[in-house]
Amino acid sequence: MGAGLKSSAGVADTVGMRCATRLNPLRRTLQIALLVAAAGTSVLFAQPTPMGTIVTYQGELNFQGRPQNGVVDLKFRLFDLAAGGNQIGPVVQRDSTGIINGLFSSQLDFGAAAFSGDARWLQIDVRSPAGSGPFVNLSPRQRVTATGYALYAAQSGDGPVGPAGAVGPAGAQGPIGTTGIAGATGQPGLQGQAGPQGVAGAAGAAGAAGTAGPAGVQGPQGVRGPTGLTGPAGASPFSLVNSHAVYTAGNVGVGLSAPQYPLHVQTAQARGAYVYASASSGPSFGIFARSDSSSGVGGVGYVGAGSGATIGLQGQADSPAGRGVFGWAAASSGDAWGVLGLTSSNAGTGIVGHANAASGLTTGVLGRVDSSSDEATAVYGGAWANQGLTTGVWGVTSSNSDGAAGVYGTSIATRGQNFGVFGSAESSGGYGVFSLGNLGASGAKEFVIDHPLDPKNKYLHHYAAEGPAPLNFYNGRVLLDEGGEAWVTLPDYFESINKDSTYHLTAIGRPAPMLHVSKREAGKFQISGGSPGLEISWVVMGTRNDAWMQRKGAPVETNKSASEQGKLLHPALFDRPAEEGIFYRSRTKGPQVTDASPATP
Repeated sequence: MGAGLKSSAGVADTVGMRCATRLNPLRRTLQIALLVAAAGTSVLFAQPTPMGTIVTYQGELNFQGRPQNGVVDLKFRLFDLAAGGNQIGPVVQRDSTGIINGLFSSQLDFGAAAFSGDARWLQIDVRSPAGSGPFVNLSPRQRVTATGYALYAAQSGDGPVGPAGAVGPAGAQGPIGTTGIAGATGQPGLQGQAGPQGVAGAAGAAGAAGTAGPAGVQGPQGVRGPTGLTGPAGASPFSLVNSHAVYTAGNVGVGLSAPQYPLHVQTAQARGAYVYASASSGPSFGIFARSDSSSGVGGVGYVGAGSGATIGLQGQADSPAGRGVFGWAAASSGDAWGVLGLTSSNAGTGIVGHANAASGLTTGVLGRVDSSSDEATAVYGGAWANQGLTTGVWGVTSSNSDGAAGVYGTSIATRGQNFGVFGSAESSGGYGVFSLGNLGASGAKEFVIDHPLDPKNKYLHHYAAEGPAPLNFYNGRVLLDEGGEAWVTLPDYFESINKDSTYHLTAIGRPAPMLHVSKREAGKFQISGGSPGLEISWVVMGTRNDAWMQRKGAPVETNKSASEQGKLLHPALFDRPAEEGIFYRSRTKGPQVTDASPATP
């Protein structure tokens, strides 16, 4: 076999080249021809056209002595020695190169600096079939010989100096210099004239009183008179009933003269009343309030101040097992509430739970239900306004520690289709669960629907494709025109959110070994190499490159933090105890709520 190096002027410098290699492990023979031409060059033009840096490479690939047909991947590298040496310029790879009767053609561009006048050798690797298996190195390297134009360029001298370019615009103004050192302090000014005399001050306080004079001598005691008659008993609203003092004649006021209630206390002191039940055991009450009205309230706490961090009703328990406030709805049916919190403020909160201990397994708000009925709920949040950015349940954490969670949900049952966190949205534009940021999962990511062939008895599961890079997929079908070509237009936003795009073509109905993407422009690409009317299925994959990815990136391998090292996402998969889990929570079953029956008077 041999290869010829032919210039665009038709002068041929022929050099014998032969390369053979083992490929899977069949013997293939490559015949090579190298054409160097600038795009659009023609000897018919009166004016010469500058040569480009693109090299057209033509070769013949034989299999067991016969020309091969099909599609292969080719890789070209340029070196400065026949063996070893340094690689010159980039690696040029031409995937999915069509082979017809053993012949193929590829355009190579090693850059203008690749051919400096020194000898060059071309290294060729082939992979067949395309896209499968490793590349196989063909040896020996093929020496690249000079063309007529190249010899002319090497022997010619420098051309005349071109005219000077226009003067560029003025550069931007430099930054302002630093402030100089402050000057010395000036001499003090002259003293002003004295101001007018001020108004006379207020009169001083009166002097102390003089000492009292001595007391006079006490006179003798007079004679005691006789005892008078006992008068009639006065009227009184109190009476004694079995040693109990009973009052039934109106209201009693303490601290005011016109009481409005049976017992009305008003005082400027810190406590309006103090009631103390000193029993050390049993269901005792400092105050017991009760109402039998169908719309009554057993006890009301009210603070009338218009400002300040006031409290309408406060409960405190010093016992380690005590309850500061206990609300009990004893009805066995109906929409009853143990505790109801209500606020009328446009920035208020109906109920607040605050555990202010700096350590310990504390809980701000705890909800528990013992009912096994469907839809029983330990904590329920409902935002019923039909507009506004409202929130049914809001969880927030300020911790910088690894594993901190604004909302933590877990399902501890070991069987059944249960959920750690469940979200639902009825709106066609809503989201059952939405992540404002990255969304992670250690298990499979799937969608589940009622099975289209048996919706009442089966589910259909499909799973998300995964890989080390976030990819966007675009696909479609197109018919080739009479020239065996077609343009495909991608969405107008394609270039702004994608990079490193790849193109995949499939002919439908008949083979098209020369099918390829011939041109790529902003937002579109051209398919060539097919027959007229052939239907082509195409897929374009791009690496996501929107603003989020540019700022945050998409790491593939990361180190665990110091607090996570030695721990696992799923310890059970490695036969390790649950305590070695990164997200292990020791209180997965929730705090225990001790039932307390309401005391009766």
